[in-house]
Amino acid sequence: MRNEEFEYHVSTKMDIATVLACSCLAVVLMWLAFTNTLGMDVLGIVYLEPGAASLFYGALAALGVAFAFGTLRDLVKPNNRYQPITLEQEAISAPTRPGGHRSQTLSYRGMQDVKVQKVAGNRILEIKHTDGSLAISSGAVGGDGFEALLESLSMRILVA
Repeated sequence: MRNEEFEYHVSTKMDIATVLACSCLAVVLMWLAFTNTLGMDVLGIVYLEPGAASLFYGALAALGVAFAFGTLRDLVKPNNRYQPITLEQEAISAPTRPGGHRSQTLSYRGMQDVKVQKVAGNRILEIKHTDGSLAISSGAVGGDGFEALLESLSMRILVA
């Protein structure tokens, strides 16, 4: 069998939603940082004075801004960091998360359990292997690509 590749990255709609959510969160947290006069009580266990609470809110706002800018950068100027799912002769190689740059390679022979589950309207291919596990989202593969991936993978597992 020849090698097959399938695109695997988060959709543009999800990227836009992430930018909007992180930006809104950062705005609210910055507002809290600048208007905080009471401090912060965390579950009655820890109390932060107003200055410390403002720093905490500001740090969380900075994280929100960093996530928003990182996602926006990838949305506006996509780079070649997206790795596809590759079905090779003896193994499957896939990113550890959609759009990620780290990948994992699992041989067909070491697969112990392969199943598809439905989670929140999205189908997830779960592969349990002696060397680890892998979860592939149908939403990140897209449309007919997920069906083709399942079909080709099942044929390769039967041959192995």
